[in-house]
Amino acid sequence: MSDELVKSTKRSVSKLNRELKKLRRIREKGWVGGVCAGVAYRLGVPTWAVRMGLFLSAVFYGFGLGAYILLWIFVPGTDELPGDFEKRAG
Repeated sequence: MSDELVKSTKRSVSKLNRELKKLRRIREKGWVGGVCAGVAYRLGVPTWAVRMGLFLSAVFYGFGLGAYILLWIFVPGTDELPGDFEKRAG
């Protein structure tokens, strides 16, 4: 019985980890569409770093704006701010 509990717990933790790793736009912390805030949260880096990277890629390589627009269209948004947002991407 204890082995079943351990297996069930591992499956639950694995499922939770998959859910946490899904990319979502975080509208509450976004300037425009919440794309940079969502990417920063997903990667665990500061939001300003993602915004700077997007800006630099738009200026020097030309694909940053297109990438932003595609992410804005295809990545689902959320109105709920994750509890650990400030810790992960603040």
